[in-house]
Amino acid sequence: MANITLEDSKGKLIQNPREVQIRETIFNIGEGIDHCILNVEGKVIQTAGKKNELFVEADLGSGSIAADRADYSPEDVYQMFMGFLNDDDTWKDHFTTNSFSGPSDFSRSHNPTEQAKKPKIDVKEEAGKALQQEGRYVARRQMRRGIRGVLSLITGLFIKNKLRK
Repeated sequence: MANITLEDSKGKLIQNPREVQIRETIFNIGEGIDHCILNVEGKVIQTAGKKNELFVEADLGSGSIAADRADYSPEDVYQMFMGFLNDDDTWKDHFTTNSFSGPSDFSRSHNPTEQAKKPKIDVKEEAGKALQQEGRYVARRQMRRGIRGVLSLITGLFIKNKLRK
């Protein structure tokens, strides 16, 4: 049996994940986790971002590929992961570029003597930005709800007072 693992940004590691676990993990990005990585026999595909703004990167051992877009839906990413898992090259069709780099960025990160030759997307940084934006949105939403609640309470008391007179 192939050695397959799925890891999320919280460090949860699933050995030989089922399709439903892969789907749930991808759909949870932006809602509790920052990214996830699927490792199939040393080949890796990963995604990060926020809901409907996911980007994907893969390390195929001999080279890596990064998506030119950063706006994939969780369903698109799920289809890419399943194609990758099932060794079906159609997952590569989701990329606007089919150019593979030389030695992968992943292997370079483990080899300190060789410098990366191209700029690379920092998954951790992008995930952090997405979380900050999401946090600001949630805070604003909570403030709006609080203000609406207070206004509703004041309006209700005002109407109640007018009805008593």
